[in-house]
Amino acid sequence: MNMNDNLITDIPQFENWSKIEPIGRGWTTDRKYYVETAGRKKLLIRLCDISKYEQKKQEFEALTKIAGMGIPTSQPLEFGICDSGKCCYTLLTWLEGEDADSAVRRLPAEEDREIGRRAGALLRKIHLFPAPDGLRDKEEQMRAEFEARYPLYQACGIRSPHDEDYLRYIREHFGLLRGVKRCFLHGDFRVGNMIVDERGNLSVIDVNRWRYGDPYWDFKQMAIYSRESSTDFCQGQLEGYFQGQEPPEEFFQRMLFYTAWDMVFEMLSAVSVDEEAIRHQIRHAESVWRDFDELRSPVPIWWRSQK
Repeated sequence: MNMNDNLITDIPQFENWSKIEPIGRGWTTDRKYYVETAGRKKLLIRLCDISKYEQKKQEFEALTKIAGMGIPTSQPLEFGICDSGKCCYTLLTWLEGEDADSAVRRLPAEEDREIGRRAGALLRKIHLFPAPDGLRDKEEQMRAEFEARYPLYQACGIRSPHDEDYLRYIREHFGLLRGVKRCFLHGDFRVGNMIVDERGNLSVIDVNRWRYGDPYWDFKQMAIYSRESSTDFCQGQLEGYFQGQEPPEEFFQRMLFYTAWDMVFEMLSAVSVDEEAIRHQIRHAESVWRDFDELRSPVPIWWRSQK
């Protein structure tokens, strides 16, 4: 690779790297590189602007927590500053395997379901890590966020399909969040952030959106993104998380609350990106609208259909 901007040449291990290739996939703004050492070890390096140093440091610490819990993921090796102080980097072990999003699109339904079960079991384990004391009540927090974001949404110039119905559901269900117990969240738990190896072992990646919050918040990406890849995977994820038991009604109601929230307020992010992001957001709003029977049922049709 032509390192004409010397981004990573001042990382201490650089001289021992025999191969460096840029990785273009993913939605993150991080620059990612596949690395092989002279000793044939395979690594992943992620770079971002130094202005995100504290955020990335916390992300490294979060990944360390997940790895320390025995969750299969890229092992965090080192965090530091490079590019003459202009960037910060995270060095990780490389995970062999196939993007799970690609895998579930080609595998039979029952294999998709089994991958989903493993994903659900891993998420349940991640959620065992408790949140610190003193967090603001979730209902109070979300009401305050709503008051801050709603004027911005009104002013952004583009409306999501069915936004009045989504907004009505949100306003009518804030009470579901009162007093909910918080825990560590992956933050972007979807099939596209998982790797399946040749033996079917599943690993999770990309914890850059981690936070503490309602464990059911971690399911909205399943309802929006994973369901586009495989509803069998989604069914398996619920089975794995709830250990074969029927999810409680409040789970579906809160999952829909967070999903509806994104159907409105993620338009703010889409508008700041490009036209393609806006089209994706519109498609998701229509898909969720159909899945939840025009919001008449908090239980998605792809779960009801298996009964």
